[in-house]
Amino acid sequence: MLKIDGYTPPDAATATETGIECKYTTNYGEFVFQTKSSGSVNTGFQKAAEKLASRRAIQAKTGYKPSTTESLQDTLAVWHDHVIISWSTTVTAEGKPIAPTKENFVELFSMEMFLGVFSQLAADAADLSLFAKEVEAEAAKN
Repeated sequence: MLKIDGYTPPDAATATETGIECKYTTNYGEFVFQTKSSGSVNTGFQKAAEKLASRRAIQAKTGYKPSTTESLQDTLAVWHDHVIISWSTTVTAEGKPIAPTKENFVELFSMEMFLGVFSQLAADAADLSLFAKEVEAEAAKN
């Protein structure tokens, strides 16, 4: 296997247990996530994603075609269960805070106005360099 110069592998504990903090600001409020890696080091997520892909393949063979929203919600549920450690938001609904539940996570990120937040979260969770010990140490210095 090639050893790429300058590459620092992710710290296993950071990538699969403690995670990293990701913050995103929208016109409606801020989201803060403590997230694990979605990379191959997160075997629980990889297995859940494979199980979801298998279920979708079976559905396709039987002629069942879930809606785009249903497919997205299934994906979000897997993310919530296997990648997200915790989350919070200052976004409100009908003047009230939104509780950080699985149901609210799935509903919020199924909304068109927050798809960009989830897309950025997915990109950050896939960026193994963010889970390297050196990155964590540098962030702690600042």
